[in-house]
Amino acid sequence: MGRWIDISMPLTDGLRSNHSRPGEEFRITYDITPADDPEKRKTVRRISTRLHAGTHIDSPEHLVVGGKRVDDFPIETFVGRAVVADMRHKAPRGIIAAADLDAAVGHTVREGDILIVRTGWTSQYTKPNFFSDSPYFHPDAAQWSIDKRLKMIVVDCLCDPLEKERQIGGVDAFKRTVLAAGILVMTNADRLDQITKAEVTLYGFPLRISPSEAAPSRAVVWEE
Repeated sequence: MGRWIDISMPLTDGLRSNHSRPGEEFRITYDITPADDPEKRKTVRRISTRLHAGTHIDSPEHLVVGGKRVDDFPIETFVGRAVVADMRHKAPRGIIAAADLDAAVGHTVREGDILIVRTGWTSQYTKPNFFSDSPYFHPDAAQWSIDKRLKMIVVDCLCDPLEKERQIGGVDAFKRTVLAAGILVMTNADRLDQITKAEVTLYGFPLRISPSEAAPSRAVVWEE
């Protein structure tokens, strides 16, 4: 008997995206309330947001000019076998290197798999230290991911220090490198601590927005 685990962050009014400045938060407003038309008793809400809100999928176009968009990928890309690399010992401020990933899942990961990197850091998302103290990847973890031929990487922390999203020490940073290789990145996954198995099935379908360099996802895990 298996179970479903929702790893999506709730999209609530006022939620910020990783890069949003004050005034750019996710917003839910009302177009119509029952009080506006008591006979119809209708409710209609409106949202205003960046595509990088809550749990979302970044495509190559996000950081690579001319790269593929989310809506360019076939639907089967967003579902599949996922292996869990437990990196909770890396929080806070730890660096996740290729050697760490290899020690955690190098013996089980297969070509075409999804890699779930669990640090527990999403629990700090609403706190000021989320950016300053987040674990992040060493650039060599990108080549490891490419060599393993992953199709998606799921994270609950920052991929790179926020101010160094493009380069670290003159070398392309982790996220830009894996996106350039065609590996999707699901950011802001939540409740990864609920996963108890080393291998699960991820269903991470994005909203069908076109064009989209990123798209929110109602991501869930099926655990046998």
